[in-house]
Amino acid sequence: MNGRMLRLSILALSFFSVLTAGCVSSSAQMNDMMAKWVGSSQHDLILKWGPPTYAKSDGGDGTILVYEQQRTRTSVGDFPPPSNPDPQPSQTRIYLVKRTFYVNSQGVIYSWQWEGL
Repeated sequence: MNGRMLRLSILALSFFSVLTAGCVSSSAQMNDMMAKWVGSSQHDLILKWGPPTYAKSDGGDGTILVYEQQRTRTSVGDFPPPSNPDPQPSQTRIYLVKRTFYVNSQGVIYSWQWEGL
């Protein structure tokens, strides 16, 4: 491998390491934020977050509180010609994020899950 290829390989590896670290950090932060609610009351959650999008029975004496939010993400398009002979336009993607809390019969949060950042 020549010097130029080695530098490009190191640069690419560094770039992907930074991207991966950002995802892990965001996921870890979300896990920490959700976990802090375990042991708290349903009442405190609703005071802080507002009413859930919907609530349903867990099939027993508990409740499942679900918070959903629609979000959009826009990717920036490519540079126009002549620097890029085949430019791609900006694209907007709509996606749903979900935060779910499991509440026991005493109104205490005992578990959670999330989807989407």
